[in-house]
Amino acid sequence: MNSKTIWAIVAGLVATALIVEGGIIIHQQKAINERLMSGEMGAPSEIDENQQNEEEAGVHAQRDMEQFFKDMYDNNRFEDYEFLKANCTRKLLGKLESAYEYEGGGYAVWLFRTGAQDGPGAMGCKFTSLEMDQDGNWIVNYTDMGIKARSRFILKEDADGSFKIDDVKLLYHDRSW
Repeated sequence: MNSKTIWAIVAGLVATALIVEGGIIIHQQKAINERLMSGEMGAPSEIDENQQNEEEAGVHAQRDMEQFFKDMYDNNRFEDYEFLKANCTRKLLGKLESAYEYEGGGYAVWLFRTGAQDGPGAMGCKFTSLEMDQDGNWIVNYTDMGIKARSRFILKEDADGSFKIDDVKLLYHDRSW
């Protein structure tokens, strides 16, 4: 493996994101990947201190995002309307309102889950892992009442400059139980 390949893998693993004032700030890795592939970033010995600091910040930011989604799933925070208002765009809030099927208004919080009414495990959700796809979207792996699942989260910049959840889509859940 050459140094570009190694650094492309490293850059793919480093996700730069911060949680700020209830909103989510994320710096996409696309620019870093482009610099790697163009040859602008060289072998490890050629990487300057600023680039090393960016990578260290990326590792910490990945941990921050993991903590955000862990808290969201382990504590069912997506059922808290104030949490949703603070961390979702108007577009997603509108989608959640439109999908709500009951009188009195509300949010279809079940869109953050598998939709299962029961399962082989304990009640509630449990975060298991986080990864970033090639488009810079977060893929959250979790269990919902013991059912393995994964959902994609798309983040967008909000009017105040913070990044918030713009969409959530269930990608997979184990139907074999």
